[in-house]
Amino acid sequence: MKRTYLNELLLSIFLLGIIASCRDESKIIYDPTKIPSGAYARMLAVPPDTVKLAQAIFDATDFPFHVEVVGVGTNVSAIQSLTVNVRYLNDTLAVVKPVVSLGGVTGFTVNSQTQLPNATGSFTGAAIRQALGLAPTDLKAGYQLDFTTQLVLTDGRKFDATNFDPNMTNPFYLAAYEYLTVISN
Repeated sequence: MKRTYLNELLLSIFLLGIIASCRDESKIIYDPTKIPSGAYARMLAVPPDTVKLAQAIFDATDFPFHVEVVGVGTNVSAIQSLTVNVRYLNDTLAVVKPVVSLGGVTGFTVNSQTQLPNATGSFTGAAIRQALGLAPTDLKAGYQLDFTTQLVLTDGRKFDATNFDPNMTNPFYLAAYEYLTVISN
C-alpha cells in the first residue's frame, strides 16, 4: 500500500513537471525591436581561389561578383550600393598595396525564381592590376588579392566584413564579404 502510494506520487510529480514545461509558443509575445535584423549579400559567383601568374592569363581572368541580397524582400530600391574593394597582400599577408575601390555591382533586378534582388558585376585581372597600380612584374606567386564588399542600404545600414547580419555567424559564412585569390605559377 505504501509502495503504491509512493509510485503514484512520483508519477504525479513527473506528469506535473511535463505539463508545466509545455507552453504554447504562439502565445509568447516577442519584442521586434530586440530581434536582430539586417540584410546580407549572398554571393552566387565569387572570384577564383587561384589565378595564374602569367600576364596574359592574369589580365584576361574574370573576377565575378554575382550577388543576391537577402533581407530586403523584393524592394530593389532599398539597395543603395554594393561596392567591391581590393588590396594586394604578400605571401605573409602583409599589405603590399592598400585598399582601392574597383567600383560597384549595379543593375539590381528581382530574380523570378528566388524573388530576391540580384545583380552581376565582374572585373578583369587587367582592370584590377591597373586599379592597384601594379606592373605585370609586381605580380608574385603566393601573393594574394584580398577582395572585400560592402552592402549599403538606403536606410543607412551598412554590412561588410566587420559588420554583418547576426544570422551569418554560422560556419557556412567563414568569411562573409571577404574573398581571397592566390596568385600561382
